[in-house]
Amino acid sequence: MYTSFPRSMSRNHESFAKGVEKTIGLGIEPGNVSSFANTVGVLSYMTLSTWERKMMLYKSLGLSHEEALTMFKNQPSCFALSDKRTKIKMDFFTQKLGISPSRLVSYPNIFLLSLEKRIFPRCCVLKLLITKGFIQTILLYHFRMTAQNFFHTFVEEYKDRVPEIVDAYNGKFEFEGLKLTNVLE
Repeated sequence: MYTSFPRSMSRNHESFAKGVEKTIGLGIEPGNVSSFANTVGVLSYMTLSTWERKMMLYKSLGLSHEEALTMFKNQPSCFALSDKRTKIKMDFFTQKLGISPSRLVSYPNIFLLSLEKRIFPRCCVLKLLITKGFIQTILLYHFRMTAQNFFHTFVEEYKDRVPEIVDAYNGKFEFEGLKLTNVLE
């Protein structure tokens, strides 16, 4: 746990112990080392009022209590994001991509990705390929691909047929959104 989440170990014993207690209370067992350590790391820094505020935030963004809790259990670091960043990202995914908040519960890691450096450029590339008829849909998986894999699969593969794809990948286009039918899990 120290090598993966040293910050949680630097807390005083009482805060760390409360983080462990809260984590076990959520049903996350120490045997699941990565999940347990990540959850302890987040909860050892979170006060009860912050936890309640985060739960209310996710509810205000369209998630049920159970969905917000599931999202936290799947990726505790989502609750470490600022409220402003959380709202901006939820707005982008729901308004620009047409993904329902409930669908995002299954993909909480997407909230940890940079909109400016990763999501926007990839959306521009994928939208360009959809517009030109080379692909039909955007999968949430496309955002989780490594930079090298995404570049090879979409930019290198199509740059001769769609020369402007390099500019799209380099963030020189503004992404204006897609219809719901173009974005799938």
